[in-house]
This record gives sequence, structure tokens and C-alpha cells, in this order.
Amino acid sequence: MAVSIHNKIVSGPEELDIPAHLSYGQFLFDQLKKGGDQKALICGETGNSVTYREILQRSVNLAVALQKLGLKKGDVVALCSENRFEFPITALAIMYCGAVLCTLNVTYSPAPPSASRTMRLTCVRWSCSSARSTISTGTDSFTDHGLHSLDKKISEITHILKITKPKIIFTSPITAQNISDCSEGSSVEKIVIFGDYEVVPGVMFNELVKETAKVEDFTLADVGIMDTLAVMCSSGTTGLPKGVELTHINFLTLTRHMKYYMEKSMESNNHQIKNFLALIPWFHAYGFITSFAVLANHLEIVFLVRFEEQLFLETIQNYKVNMMTLVPPLAVFLAKHPLVLKYDLSSVNEVWCGAAPLSREIQNAVTQRLGINFIRQGYGLTEVTMACCVDLSSKRRLGSCGTPAPGMKIKVQDIETGQLKGIREEGELWVKSPLRMKGYMGDPAASAALLDADGYVRTGDIGYYDEDGAFYIVDRLKELIKYKGFQVAPAELEALLLQHAGVAECGVVGAPDELAGELPTAFVVRQPGAAVSEKELVEYVAKKVSPAKHLRGGVIFLDEIPKNASGKILRRELKLLLQKHRKSKL
Repeated sequence: MAVSIHNKIVSGPEELDIPAHLSYGQFLFDQLKKGGDQKALICGETGNSVTYREILQRSVNLAVALQKLGLKKGDVVALCSENRFEFPITALAIMYCGAVLCTLNVTYSPAPPSASRTMRLTCVRWSCSSARSTISTGTDSFTDHGLHSLDKKISEITHILKITKPKIIFTSPITAQNISDCSEGSSVEKIVIFGDYEVVPGVMFNELVKETAKVEDFTLADVGIMDTLAVMCSSGTTGLPKGVELTHINFLTLTRHMKYYMEKSMESNNHQIKNFLALIPWFHAYGFITSFAVLANHLEIVFLVRFEEQLFLETIQNYKVNMMTLVPPLAVFLAKHPLVLKYDLSSVNEVWCGAAPLSREIQNAVTQRLGINFIRQGYGLTEVTMACCVDLSSKRRLGSCGTPAPGMKIKVQDIETGQLKGIREEGELWVKSPLRMKGYMGDPAASAALLDADGYVRTGDIGYYDEDGAFYIVDRLKELIKYKGFQVAPAELEALLLQHAGVAECGVVGAPDELAGELPTAFVVRQPGAAVSEKELVEYVAKKVSPAKHLRGGVIFLDEIPKNASGKILRRELKLLLQKHRKSKL
């Protein structure tokens, strides 16, 4: 990718030709027509599949049914579900109607529990340790000692419903009860349920799509490219999620960029990308945006509902998967788990990793194990439609997330003074791009606070760029540990701990200390059969880093590290566990 550095601002190549005369719904409608009888979606677990033509027909059927129910342009429709065939069909129908889609995380808590009771909720857990090796989708019990912090002043579902005010909510059976409970007294008029059973009072999805509409006679709602297409929830790793408004032009631009990235990669590496493994949840911006962009470019998508070690590897092997997007926990699994070596993963030639920094060591280990040229890191945030940087160069830059996307400018500012930083000087990244969000729904003050006078979006990420304009992410600004005035990046210590043979997963936070400010503290999941001790890991780290980065807060062993649906470590959960751990030792 062509990149330039001028006055300490790094610019990507010129913006590409974007079909800005179309709404994103119309664009996808046209692409589905072109796809015809080609397979579009395959469930990796069951082998069931649908073609582009079938998706088009069912999405039009649903759009017509929704219009009969009174859905009109500008109405908000929420969607809360795991990956399943109904998900993209519903999203498409909402777009056709000119309504606004709001995706809800299936792990969101429905109500704040009391400190003494156990609560039932639907959850998705990421884990790459052998002991807890699934992203399990189902209903689990958690007490106030559980890894997921549920003691919030307001439930996440209620919070998002108040912001977005949806008229209709689509839900799968596993989330239906939570949605029903939180919808009482809200703006919600109807709940539509996927599957075959009415688990809560509502309208059945299958009833809405059973009447065949004439695709050739269907007219999509007339919307502007700057109108809001979707409200995608921010990750909420430091607090309650915000509703990020993304427009039709945001999605059109990102989809065009994805095509550019794939074409450039295939050209430079002389390989083909025919199919794509979708494991990242579609309710998350990362999974949703990339999967729809891939669908629009006529790649066959093999999707999984959940992560299970054997199922994940068998799916890659059986469907000869060419491309997949990962999050760091999955990359760690591919790099370190012995089971990986038992499967033929030679079809894979394109692996992208995002959502959180990936260490050089894990990046290199995955590359060697899979026998691919390179595992590419990308960098983005929901507020800039996910993709700010992608590493497409033939030069192996371990640890880099690549250069700016087309039409994008990135600057690095000093955290204290705001002065621009130069090559290899760390600071906070600010991004300017047509991919910039419209704003936070219902929160104009937070929207304004995110922008500077020149239209740059504050990312909250610490990083730097090299002589070629390639960026490296150090850590989140809010997650930096302050030890006696020194700034310690948790991601650096986590990458170091993962190099130890006895460590499967880890997360690092700062423990409050009256004299030092904060003490770096590690939470660790041992590798199966490993007997590594706290003393061993503390000494291991001490030999490799400066004194400020020593694990002075110690090491606490867990069965799993709490993460959100995109694989980011939930450090607020670790800090709550740290409080409980300290109280238990008093």
C-alpha cells in the first residue's frame, strides 16, 4: 500500500472508487442477485447451506412482512443472536426497509443481580485452555464470585434499549427470555423469535418469511448515504457500551476496502481466496462488518456458532478454508496447542488478527505452524468502522498492524502536551477518515469529545509508526499501569508471559498501592499438566524487563481469563477479582 509521511502525519493511499450512489442495502441486494446459485453460507457444524439466491428471496420475504407490520424508514430494529442463518437474512431485510439495525451482544446482562444471589444469563465464553476449551453458547449460572462481573448499576440490555429505542427485536431462543424481561415498559412493540418454538410470547420468524414475495417487484426504501445504517455497540471493556452510529457510506467504503485488501494480497502472494471462516460473533462489529464485506465480494462463508477445539480445526480441514479472521486468544491456541498439529490446515493462506494487540512471538509461531507467508494484523475501532490499518506488505514486520487504509490519515500525539510525535515515538493515535462514525447515539457530548478541531477521532490507543508508515499498537491508554510515575503496558507483559511454556492464557492489571500507585499483577491460566508456580513466573519476568515492569503484585492463577465476545481481555473483571482476592487474604 502506498503511504506517505508529511509533517508527522501518516497518510494511506488515495481513496478508492466507492458506489456512493447506492444505499448499502441496495448494494448488497444487487450483489446477492449476481451471486445466483453460488453457495453463500455454510454451517461448519451441520453442513447445511444456503445460496445467494435463497438469501435474497428470504430477506425480501422478511422485508415485505416487516413493512406490513408497520416498519418504516428510520425505525430502529434490534438483533440479538449467535451466528445462525437467520442473522444475515434479518439484517438485510432491515436494511431494505431503510430501518436502523442495532446488534446486541448475547452476553449482555439483563439486570443487576444482588451480591448474594446467583443469576441466570445467556453467555458466550472465549477460552483457549484445554480445561475450558469452548466458546460455549448456552445458559450458565454465575455467582458474585464468577468471572463475569454482573453487579452493574444498570443492565447492559436495558442501557442499550434506552439509547436506541428499538420498535422490534429479533432474538434467538438462547437470549429470548433476557430480551423479553428487559423489553417490558420499553419502546419494543414486537419480539420476533428464531427457531421452531415460542419460548417467550412473540412472533415466529418462520411465519414472517414463509410467504414468497416477488423479488423483481420489490423496491427498497430510499435512504441517503449519510443516514444511519446500524448502531454497533462499543466493546464496553471499561464501562457500559456506547451506541456507535455507522452510515451507509461507512459500510460501502469498508466493503470496497476489503475487496482491495484481498485483491492486493492474492496478487502479491499468488494465491486464491475462495472461502472464509466466520467465527467472530456477528453481533460484534468486527464479525458483522467483515462478514458482510466478504459476502458482498462473493466469497463462500463457512460459519461456526461456537468455538470448540476439534470442531474449529475439523472445519478448516474439511472445508479447505482459505481465509479466516481471528482474535488473539485463537491465535494463541493455534500457536501453542498440540492438537493443532494433528490436522491438515494447508488450505489456509490468509489469516488476519485484530481486536487486540498480538505479540511478535505468537504471530511468528502461528505463521510457522500453518506454513503461511504471514499472519496479518489489522487495527481498528468501531468508531472508525473497524479497519484503520491492515498489514499488506511483503515485508515481514512482526508486531505491526500495517499502514493506514485508503483515504485515511493517522497522527500520534503526546499524551500530556498534544504535540505531534515523530517516527518511533510513542503517543496516542488519532484517525481521520471517511470511515468515521456519525456519532454516539443519544450522547452528543461524548461524540464531540472524541473529535478534535481537524476532524480526527481520538482512539485511546498508544502506539507509534516506523520509517515506512507502519503502525505498532502498544496498549490502551486507560489500561496503562502507573508504577512510581513509569507507564507499564499490560500487553507487553502478557506477550512475555505467553512465551513461557507453562502459560496458556494471561491478563495483567495494576493493583492499587499507596506508595507506588499501581503494582503490575498477572492472572494466569496454566497449560494442561503444567505446575508452574508464582515464584517461577515472577522471576521469569524480572529477568527480561526493567524494574518498573516487574510483577510486584504477584501472580494469581485462574481457570480462564474473562474476555468479551471479540476476545479482548475484560480488565475491569480482573480488577474485581483482584479486590476479592485481596479481601480473602485479609
